[in-house]
Amino acid sequence: MAQEIVVTGARIAMQEELGDLKLYRFPDRVTVAAKAQKQVAFLARQGVAMRAVYVSDVFDADASAPRLILRARNTTTGGLGAPLPAGQVEVFQEMGGRRLLIGSTRTDDKAVGEDIEYRLDAGPGVSVEIADRPARRHAGGHLLTVTNANPWPIEFEARLGTNGDDQHLRFRQPLRRRNDRYVWATTVPANGLATFDYEMLGSD
Repeated sequence: MAQEIVVTGARIAMQEELGDLKLYRFPDRVTVAAKAQKQVAFLARQGVAMRAVYVSDVFDADASAPRLILRARNTTTGGLGAPLPAGQVEVFQEMGGRRLLIGSTRTDDKAVGEDIEYRLDAGPGVSVEIADRPARRHAGGHLLTVTNANPWPIEFEARLGTNGDDQHLRFRQPLRRRNDRYVWATTVPANGLATFDYEMLGSD
């Protein structure tokens, strides 16, 4: 999948600093007629490094529908390295020589060095199910299955919690934490599936 962010306009604004403010000076005079609109680009980058990851939130034995998240880091080596203002983001995909809109979202102000995430609807190609299974040691055994119907492999993450209390979760493999949530990350093969086994201790 080749996603890109499209910015329209032929003139590129030059960034200037005024204390903590970011100013963008346009190199040519810009005039707007009455009841008219004009777009002027302030940033254009080619080859920005982004990762496409499908993410579901898992609480107890419930999982949210997967969302497609495009991730990047606002650095020069990653193809950006400029303060990015909050606003609307539209994501397009090249198909048959045409740009097709695949989703839109909003983003906050992002300073240089910060992580960027664009959250989009995932579509029907990726699904998540959770089934109960007999517990081996504790009550509340579950098996999470993520299915990928796309003809290409995908990255998938399940962000696990128990409605604010994750001390009762037990996993059969070490998991990393991100933003105070356990994260199970895997690559799901094309037209394939992956499973994750976890248990919950009783709270009493």
